[in-house]
Amino acid sequence: MVNKISYMHCYTWRILVILIFSPLLLNCATNIVPCSSTPTPTGLINADILLNDLKILSSDAMQGRKTGTHGGFKAKRFIQQRFSEIKLNFFEESYHHPFTYDFNNFRQGNNIIGWKKGKQKAEQYIVITAHYDHLGQKGNIIYNGADDNASGVAAMLSLAEYLKNKETHHSVIFVATDAEELGLHGAKAFIKNPPIALERIKLNINLDMLAQSGKRKKLYIAGTRNNPQLKAIADATAYRSDICLKTGHDGRSRNKDSFLNVINWKKASDHALFYKSAINYLYFGVDIHRHYHQPSDTIETINPAFYTSAVEAITTAFLLVDELNF
Repeated sequence: MVNKISYMHCYTWRILVILIFSPLLLNCATNIVPCSSTPTPTGLINADILLNDLKILSSDAMQGRKTGTHGGFKAKRFIQQRFSEIKLNFFEESYHHPFTYDFNNFRQGNNIIGWKKGKQKAEQYIVITAHYDHLGQKGNIIYNGADDNASGVAAMLSLAEYLKNKETHHSVIFVATDAEELGLHGAKAFIKNPPIALERIKLNINLDMLAQSGKRKKLYIAGTRNNPQLKAIADATAYRSDICLKTGHDGRSRNKDSFLNVINWKKASDHALFYKSAINYLYFGVDIHRHYHQPSDTIETINPAFYTSAVEAITTAFLLVDELNF
């Protein structure tokens, strides 16, 4: 893919129909659209609500949202409150889904799960994941985790808010996972005890670190390498979006800007558990950057225009995915 996109291949008749007839997209074309170094949000989503959710989740009051701490519980309650305001359904009797982990199941985490019923394909599910835990507090130093991963949770809430009064073809499950930083335990718990049969989950969209544009000013979308249908979705989203959206992060890579020299992106976040269970995924995230796992990962160091444009691109991608026959 050259620059933003050099050519969009219509891999299936379904994608061809989407590209031609959907008001969200343009036709397949050979236009070269350069990446924008200063993306401008289009107003597709409510940026004020998005940024306010990010501000609250990454505030000092949340104390870094470490699993099992007071700050972690405050974040859990806030996300539950937002799910309720958006009027998401819940499984069983609550949004709250506790789980235990560690060798002796000694520690407890808390996933928050809500869902929206689809219309035409109500028995098929798309699962949106974003982990809300972070590193907590070390002495008097708070690791706020604005990018990692208050940005992903606020983006998930934004998508849920956007879909609040809209019909979707597929049913959609929204999962704010806990204990990701400690070993993807929230995603493991979801896959081990899913609220619906795993075979009914057609796709995972995982959101992890979306707000730090870094030097490259690129948002990556992973999970398309061996899936022409999803690659077409990624290309169409890139063509339509103002942000520089690039397919990649589908294997191992070196990062010169980080102490993490080699990253296995397939195992880097919650989508790893869906991949392991033979469920397709799209993983949106930026590169590792100098604020990663540092006290400097605060709302003051994120790029609001880049972040808002990233969430708009994710919203566009979801709308395209929802049109698919899996």
